[in-house]
Amino acid sequence: MNTLFTVLTLLIPIFLLLTKGRRSPKRVPPGSLGIPVVGHSLHLLHAMRANTAEKWPQQRIQKYGPISKLSLFGKPTVFIHGKDANKFVFTSDSSTLSSSLLESVKKLLGDRCLLELGGQDHKRVRDALGLFLKPESLKSYVGKMDEEVRMHIATHWEGKQEVKVLPFVWDRTRSYKRETCGLVSRNDRRDVIFWVIYMTHMDSSIFPESSKFDPARFKNQASIPPYCFIPFGGRPRICPGYEFARIETLITIHHLVTQFTWKLLADNFFKRDPMPVPAEGLPIQIMPKSTNRTS
Repeated sequence: MNTLFTVLTLLIPIFLLLTKGRRSPKRVPPGSLGIPVVGHSLHLLHAMRANTAEKWPQQRIQKYGPISKLSLFGKPTVFIHGKDANKFVFTSDSSTLSSSLLESVKKLLGDRCLLELGGQDHKRVRDALGLFLKPESLKSYVGKMDEEVRMHIATHWEGKQEVKVLPFVWDRTRSYKRETCGLVSRNDRRDVIFWVIYMTHMDSSIFPESSKFDPARFKNQASIPPYCFIPFGGRPRICPGYEFARIETLITIHHLVTQFTWKLLADNFFKRDPMPVPAEGLPIQIMPKSTNRTS
């Protein structure tokens, strides 16, 4: 009898500890953490390699809703998407949410880049950048932008019948890559958030026929619900250089459409590297418009 009592005395605390560990807190999102350590990482990587990464978050949303838990690369993670998630990320201060860039990106941009800053540091640097990117300043850059685009076209386009557009685009923008499906952020408790950025752009309830190429759908900004169209972020995290980028794009398009016609020479397949890029580099055949007129 004493032996049985001793065994029960030892087993009951262990049983209580195990069952307590299995109980889910009241405010934990639905979902599962998957296989220990591995979690859902292989599923995500497979979807990216198979060019089906856009379907992977849609399947989670259909199963669990806009917020769910999972495990990515060995860390418990909260999956979020939608306009409310966008607003939460863009409006949260550094005490609630802070960005965590890849180490390789930190080395390129520096520890004090705008993406890494929060609170008063972010406001101070953003205000300083605003002095160089306000409308009065942008007017003085138009001539230099036009000169750069002309030099680029003269060097890489004129006198050629075929060009691959993608390498030239990268050379011109010198842009840095982000993760394909979202931005990984952390708060003070080191909880990881997997934020699916682009899905509101493809939401048919917001943008009818969202998969159809129709740039005019974004023309009337007032008709678009807040935090649904976010190519340049959202207040107070909107990109301070978005007007600069818009002017540079308009100048480039002006020169291309007034000087050339073109047609695509390869199927419009794409791969993720990790961002979606044309698999063949977007090769096109170009024809100067002056030649078309004479013929």
